[in-house]
Amino acid sequence: MTVQTQIAMPNSPVATTRRLRLRFGLRFLLLLMMLSAFLAATIGYQRVISIRQEQAIAKLQGDGRILVGVRVRLLENPPPWFYEQTHTWIAFKRGWESVLNMVCGKRQRVDGLTVQIEDVLTDKQMALIADLVDCREISLNKGAVIRSDHFQRLASLPGLESFCVSGQSVDDAILARLGEQANLQRFCISSDVVTDSGFTKLFKLSRLTTLSMPNCPNVSSMGLEFLRTCNKLHYVDLSETQVDDRVFEFLKSKPVECLYLNDTLVTDVGFELWGDQPRLSLLTARCSGVTGAKLAKYSSLAYLVLRATWNEAVTDRLSNCKSLQVLYFEGSSLDQPKLEKLRSLTKLRRIDLDRATLTDAELAGIETLSALQELTLEHTAVTDAAAELLSRSKSIEAIVVENTAITEVGKKALADSRMNVCLKLPEW
Repeated sequence: MTVQTQIAMPNSPVATTRRLRLRFGLRFLLLLMMLSAFLAATIGYQRVISIRQEQAIAKLQGDGRILVGVRVRLLENPPPWFYEQTHTWIAFKRGWESVLNMVCGKRQRVDGLTVQIEDVLTDKQMALIADLVDCREISLNKGAVIRSDHFQRLASLPGLESFCVSGQSVDDAILARLGEQANLQRFCISSDVVTDSGFTKLFKLSRLTTLSMPNCPNVSSMGLEFLRTCNKLHYVDLSETQVDDRVFEFLKSKPVECLYLNDTLVTDVGFELWGDQPRLSLLTARCSGVTGAKLAKYSSLAYLVLRATWNEAVTDRLSNCKSLQVLYFEGSSLDQPKLEKLRSLTKLRRIDLDRATLTDAELAGIETLSALQELTLEHTAVTDAAAELLSRSKSIEAIVVENTAITEVGKKALADSRMNVCLKLPEW
């Protein structure tokens, strides 16, 4: 058997081929070690937070007076501003979250926390709440009492977006503490103890989108100047406060969609100064100074509640609100000229005539409104004759006739026409 061997010549490729070896400098190795240590520390920290939060959830859920809404935190879609970045960064972020989920396990996310304790929150309970780093919402019922020094623990909740509290336990000192939560987006409060002095401390809440503060009788427009910086505000409830027309100066250029001003001191002058509001869709202003005469410019208005005299001048202006779907005039009257004006509102599907001064004859013609689906006649003087008239409507689906002169015979006539005779219409 002959064995042939190949001798590499000096100039051949075999002779010149060398094996490549990676060589790293000391500086690079040090940097690599630091990066590895940082990644390990981050993953370990996230794991510790996850364990502490799970333990806090278990202890809080064991107390029947504290309700914790929890769901497993999976990979989430990035916020809108992430889409403006490069695809590489988005892929890196999602990959990093995948690594955390695999190493730390699927972390529980706290969507909401409701405290139903009729007593002062203890330090132990607040310590457990402070461990809920993923908590998005905290709601304290009227009986729960929280000390102002406890609000320092809320600083450990960077994701807190909503805080709702009511009762006399909320005072100006607590508002001052709450004013440090710069990431807060939704704030709801109802208290007859807080004053303008407490609300002036909320100037850091520039990210607010929802402000609900009904039944705060000691708060006036002077305490709401912080609203100047809330450029994302779209829901405002100032009912049963002492705010006046000056509040519209703070709400200028804000994308307000829903505004509640029941039992306040605002007047038509304030709405005139407010100017056009292209996004305003809901307005309730049961105020003696608001007649509706300055509301014609709100073309996007869909829901309107007023406590005023519904005269022909107001009807002429409201006929320009082509988007109007719900109309409620408390204690007003209705007649044929007004009905003719309402025919131009082709989207009007609900009319509330609670406590209105009207008769069967004045109601004639309302059954011909083609878009009308819901009607309230509670506390009026209508009789079975009106029920017979309304039973001819082809569009009305639900009606409220409680505390009227309509008898069971009239109600049966309405029910036979496939109309739902109910005690109360659902909230819009």
